[in-house]
Amino acid sequence: MRVLLCTNYQRFSGGAESYFDNIISGLSQIGITTSSFYFAEQVVKNNLFHIPFLDKKVSHLEFEKFVAKVQLFRPDIIHFNKNIHFTIDQIRHVKEFEIPMVMSVHDHFSIPFFTNIKNVVKSFVLHYQRYVDQYIIPSRIFFDELKHQYGDIVSYIPHFVDLSHHPRLTVKNASDKKLLFVGRVEENKGIFLLIKAFNLLHSKDNAYTMNIVGDGHSLQKAIKLANELNLSHAITFTGYITQSSIIDYYLDASCLVIPTLQHELFGLVGIEAQACGLPVIASDLHCIREWCQDGETGIVFRKGDINDMVSKISLLLSDQYKYDIIRHKAFQMVSQKFNKQNSIDQLNLTYRKLIYEVSQSIA
Repeated sequence: MRVLLCTNYQRFSGGAESYFDNIISGLSQIGITTSSFYFAEQVVKNNLFHIPFLDKKVSHLEFEKFVAKVQLFRPDIIHFNKNIHFTIDQIRHVKEFEIPMVMSVHDHFSIPFFTNIKNVVKSFVLHYQRYVDQYIIPSRIFFDELKHQYGDIVSYIPHFVDLSHHPRLTVKNASDKKLLFVGRVEENKGIFLLIKAFNLLHSKDNAYTMNIVGDGHSLQKAIKLANELNLSHAITFTGYITQSSIIDYYLDASCLVIPTLQHELFGLVGIEAQACGLPVIASDLHCIREWCQDGETGIVFRKGDINDMVSKISLLLSDQYKYDIIRHKAFQMVSQKFNKQNSIDQLNLTYRKLIYEVSQSIA
């Protein structure tokens, strides 16, 4: 089998980009031939309503490159990692390939039945986007919301981590008080909230330190805020770090903090940390509870509440017994629920089923 995996180019990488790399690696390990294509999408300046799935498009030149890639590689299936913003004419051309296509969904606007859009808009987008035969939802909670409405067009294949790349549980001391943030450094990820919360912690106990791993549009503003609060000696901004190197930060930290202010479909960085035996303290968002059950496999705090975040961090890092219980339970959960081999096997079966169905419809 030959699989062409496509994604849109992102200057600042996050969980969706890690997922893309993991899929390529996992498919290759079971003998599937893969190739990748990165779309450089253009920003649409006349998007009057600023709707996320209408603010970009694939240029004619970029689409021609994609067509050439398909003709050269001759895939049995095309897998889009996130929505690709084709024009209507481009969608007609894509359908002429008669190649089964799947799309992984990493945010609400990747799928044409976003539940908060009025039905008339939803129907239009569904018609516009239907170049995809199957949507893969890596979040169980979001899948359950969609399954009863849209049936077999959506399937659940969970996010996963490659445990062979993660060392077994090692001894950690909660009292080391080393906080960690991993992800895009953006305001909606709660980065400013986290720095202000850290300032409160550090003012009471200067043993606290923090690594902020990642790049983003708000990086320089975050550095400026840390300097204004006289925290430059206690907070390290690493910038972009490769996925393999991030593991070292997971192993060194006392806890990972996910202070996001936006709705997340999953939060892949959370289970990556848990696979390294690192406890997670996260905003109490619906889908994060899929892997972060408060007091069991992680700790949650009220979204946007600095005082609650400070309290939860302080309590966890002052209770070694609870700290160890949570990280052990989280590690076991990741091993059982987010196993790489299970997810790749399910993806392989999905591919083969679609290839068969498309071949039968053509015949």
